Amino acid sequence: MDSGDKGIRSGSHVNATCITRFCDENPGMPDALLYILIFIAFVIVYVISKVLHYVRVSEKQWEQVDKSKLKTWDDDEDDWSSDSNKD
Repeated sequence: MDSGDKGIRSGSHVNATCITRFCDENPGMPDALLYILIFIAFVIVYVISKVLHYVRVSEKQWEQVDKSKLKTWDDDEDDWSSDSNKD
């Protein structure tokens, strides 16, 4: 680099000026980012509330099922247990 180069170098006056100018012009978060974060938070709360609602509905429906009419299977054993994988 020649002596007239005004690139960003650590400890240079240009670097410190750019950082100071950036901080002075944008002291906070942009408004659009704030709206996006609020929207994302709203979506997360909505999804969690819907999931909890459907869990409650599912449990209520399962309690109302006549379990005596459920079909029983002959191979009702747990195929995923560790001792069933012996070859």
